[in-house]
Amino acid sequence: MGIYDVDTRAITRRLREDGSLIGVLSTDNSKTDEQLLQMSKSWDIVGVDLISGVSCKSPHEWVDKTKQQWEFSSGKVAGENFHVVAYDFGIKHNILRRLASYGCKITVVPSTWPASETLNMKPDGVLFSNGPGDPSAVPYAVETVKNIIGKVPA
Repeated sequence: MGIYDVDTRAITRRLREDGSLIGVLSTDNSKTDEQLLQMSKSWDIVGVDLISGVSCKSPHEWVDKTKQQWEFSSGKVAGENFHVVAYDFGIKHNILRRLASYGCKITVVPSTWPASETLNMKPDGVLFSNGPGDPSAVPYAVETVKNIIGKVPA
């Protein structure tokens, strides 16, 4: 779904100030504005773990690179290849593609992957992806980050 003629900077400012908000985008012309408003008021994402629904289910290696027409590096990777463990909290594939294009070895892990397992991998760095919803609804993810920060570059 796409939107146009909307000040996305104003939306971003509002989200930064107020946090996650509920809204409705619809192509169903049979619904009135009042019905759409009522739909939005019936939903609540506070305290809901939205990450578990978008995270991978098991660890895997990521190898896909950026397609050549989108490549802006020289194609030559200098130095050693860094091992990056990427926590999938709803990670965007293009972030993984860019890391792969720069020669990184990438291990993508689920949002529930234990910090101890990540530390046992001895990665050169850890990437905590962005994801949907409120971080307070996923205390396990917050705890994982706390257990890794300062022990591995993040």
